[in-house]
Amino acid sequence: MEHPVHVMIVEDERIIALHLRKQLEKLGYQRTSAHTRGNDALEAIKLDPPDIILMDIRIDGDIDGIETAAGIPPNLMIPVIYVSAHSEDATLARAQKTRPYGFLIKPFSDRELHATIQMALERRTAEVALSETRQRLSLAMNAAQMSCWEIDVGTRQMHSTGLGKFDPLQEAETVTESWDTFLERVSSEDRDMVRKAFAYAVDHGEFYDVVFRSLDDDQNYRWFRARGKS
Repeated sequence: MEHPVHVMIVEDERIIALHLRKQLEKLGYQRTSAHTRGNDALEAIKLDPPDIILMDIRIDGDIDGIETAAGIPPNLMIPVIYVSAHSEDATLARAQKTRPYGFLIKPFSDRELHATIQMALERRTAEVALSETRQRLSLAMNAAQMSCWEIDVGTRQMHSTGLGKFDPLQEAETVTESWDTFLERVSSEDRDMVRKAFAYAVDHGEFYDVVFRSLDDDQNYRWFRARGKS
């Protein structure tokens, strides 16, 4: 059986918070909690993470709603919906940096509240599923001793996600390094071949399949096979 959705309210006006809880109960959200200060909300989140948070921007205390949202551990992936009577551009710009799942301007209807919550929960479900898929892919790549390389043609930056010491760049799960720096690690005998293979793939949108040697962090050459498509 699915657990009831836990909606946390962060609102310093107790009457407004009470009204919001009644709105939520009428919409079928039976499990709610409320806090008036950001720091109190962050402590409560550590003990019992909610499924979603309705966050007023202007609240009492040392930190406002936006700062509170920024303090939520990213790994919890808790959707935050801002609730505010203010919609100044500067406020919206600050709020946007925390990547909220929605923004409700007071007053709002039950229908608007319910729709915004449902859309946020569906988005979170999709993001959690994507995160789990990436984790499984990472485990599979590690087991197969594989790395994933992505090259930004415009910036000539190479993003590598792979298996520590088997990665030709350095011992790290994710590395960003310039394409030219990567080529310097490739054996001088193979460098031109690698450069041409990637250039042809970019120019023609074709697959490439190239085998080459590259220096690891211990200055030893390892053999690699790169396959991909532009």
